Amino acid sequence: LCFNVYSGASGHAYRTPEYTYSLGGLPISCSIYSDQASLAGIHADDSKQKVIALIGKPKNNSEKTFHYIDKGLKISFVDWGGDGKYTVVDMEATKSGLATLDGVMVGMPESVLSETYGTADSVYIEKRDSPKLSAEQMEKIRKRYGALIKTTYTYYANPCLTMSFVVGNGVIQKIHIHRSDWLWDGHV
Repeated sequence: LCFNVYSGASGHAYRTPEYTYSLGGLPISCSIYSDQASLAGIHADDSKQKVIALIGKPKNNSEKTFHYIDKGLKISFVDWGGDGKYTVVDMEATKSGLATLDGVMVGMPESVLSETYGTADSVYIEKRDSPKLSAEQMEKIRKRYGALIKTTYTYYANPCLTMSFVVGNGVIQKIHIHRSDWLWDGHV
């Protein structure tokens, strides 16, 4: 399984892809190191205390809530072992200023992804159509409002940890890091 740790300085990943299987049994490649799947210095499995120490307490959030929502950043926590030790499982950035370990942020051009991480392990293209409009009308709409097409580039660190970038009009609009619960016992 691909569980390597990033040993280089921030910059270009260019990890030689390793091949394994997703939790659904499909073949996947892993092109980033686990440490690279971070936002503002926060990684999957970091504690609530570490998150608050790094970026402060969120505004308008109660102590009993297990989500951090503030300044274009949403972080979800879970207690894998039922012992009250909540850790990060999901992070989403929608505003500029929150960088990955390698300095990639919302608002940067799409080209920075291949320059920094190489070819994505998975690419999903969402294209919206209006079937009742003519092809010519739809083409005009696409040219004028390119946001009708969004591309999600996903990089795997291992079968349980992904870092995705949603791109519209050639610009990164969202960064999403997700940690699956499959190996919650600390083997990841």
